Amino acid sequence: LSAANILICYTPHKILDNVGRRAVDVFGPGTGYLIQHGQRQEITWEQKDGLIRAYIGGVEQGMVPGQTWIQVVPEGSVIEFE
Repeated sequence: LSAANILICYTPHKILDNVGRRAVDVFGPGTGYLIQHGQRQEITWEQKDGLIRAYIGGVEQGMVPGQTWIQVVPEGSVIEFE
């Protein structure tokens, strides 16, 4: 499996009931990582016009052609990179 763009987005998760249903903030803003060409960069993200967009220093980062994977994880999650 491969992807041209991988976005890891930290966001608040709240458990709503005893079944485990969650409320997940997919609008942001939040922090995270953008991985492209084997390089990882710290980003901020937010949903704009129905898309999750990545920013570095307030400048929107473009996605390279190919598949884009977005992983939304609870704030405080430990992510390991190899």
